Amino acid sequence: MNSCCSLQQNMNCYSTLGQNQDYRVLSVLNYGAFIADISGHYYIGSEYHEFQYDNLVVLREFRINLPLNATNIHLRVEIQDLFRGEYTLFTKDYDTADDNCFLLWGLSFAAQYKKIPCTSPGMLKEILPKGAIVPYGDYLNRCCCRCTNPCINPCTNPCFNNKYSCMKTNSKFDIERFNFYR
Repeated sequence: MNSCCSLQQNMNCYSTLGQNQDYRVLSVLNYGAFIADISGHYYIGSEYHEFQYDNLVVLREFRINLPLNATNIHLRVEIQDLFRGEYTLFTKDYDTADDNCFLLWGLSFAAQYKKIPCTSPGMLKEILPKGAIVPYGDYLNRCCCRCTNPCINPCTNPCFNNKYSCMKTNSKFDIERFNFYR
């Protein structure tokens, strides 16, 4: 389990994704003007598990926490297009669980994707190609560091007193739907 009982350990929790977690993240964030369908499967030992998310609309995230011992992971992302019908944008296969996050953007007839770091979406403007439209708001760039497990000593949140802290937001937007970080 993740342990953040000292300041140094706490800082490490935010800078090393996946290294101190009991799961790995598989995530797809839709910034495109289309509806996506997500499906896939994985194994834990010989036990087969499926996942599916239909109608992933713009500004929504699909996320699954994969157990560390998940193997033979398959991800398929399909796009619904009025003219072409449904088509496969991409598929990915992984032997073992690891953090894998993807961003979708574009239009239904010209959908694109890119693997991105599983970090704060405030970085998206640096990741996307020039000319891509990125929704903007202060809530996208807020620093929401969290410790996943309570400790004897309270976790130190380096962003709590920061003016961009999500703890101080009055935004009417749901920042969790942009959540690519742990």
